[in-house]
Amino acid sequence: MAIDYEYFCEANGRSVSVRHGISQEIKTWSELCSLSGEELGGTDPAASVSRKIFGGILSLERRVSKEAPQSDYDPVLHGNESCISSGCGSKNKKGCSH
Repeated sequence: MAIDYEYFCEANGRSVSVRHGISQEIKTWSELCSLSGEELGGTDPAASVSRKIFGGILSLERRVSKEAPQSDYDPVLHGNESCISSGCGSKNKKGCSH
């Protein structure tokens, strides 16, 4: 699964966004440029880069069994057995408005 990340290079003050797998590590400006297609410019290829940490949403594909009965109940929003209080405020999945 690929995720969008943003990296910062202190040597040139630039931020660059790239998409890669969660286990891949980008440590240098050269690696970042190679992956993103950015030009090295006058920055030392060995200059270190750091991944920025910021809030975001990881979108996961929902898998629905063809054998499962049709329902408005969404286990991603509502948990496995009942609504989560932060989702819709109702503790009862039958009374949930989502």
